[in-house]
Amino acid sequence: MVTEVLGIDRFGNIQLAARPEDVAHLGDPVRLILPSGAVVAHRASSFADIRQGQVGLVVDSWGMIALAMDSASAAALLGLAAGDQVELDR
Repeated sequence: MVTEVLGIDRFGNIQLAARPEDVAHLGDPVRLILPSGAVVAHRASSFADIRQGQVGLVVDSWGMIALAMDSASAAALLGLAAGDQVELDR
């Protein structure tokens, strides 16, 4: 599935234009195909459950899918900005 980056919050979490039901069929882990290359993300039930050094795929407070990291900016690591395209795959 291809989606768009809607925005980046002050912590560097990346909100995608995708809802949980849009990505439910992908399982875990999820491969992210970015303009800069491919990265693996792991599903997490909350931001606190994201492991150190991993990219987490989590539902944010708006009910949208977000890419996040523990104590780091996912946006900086992944080089993403609002409007960028992200492909999520198995």
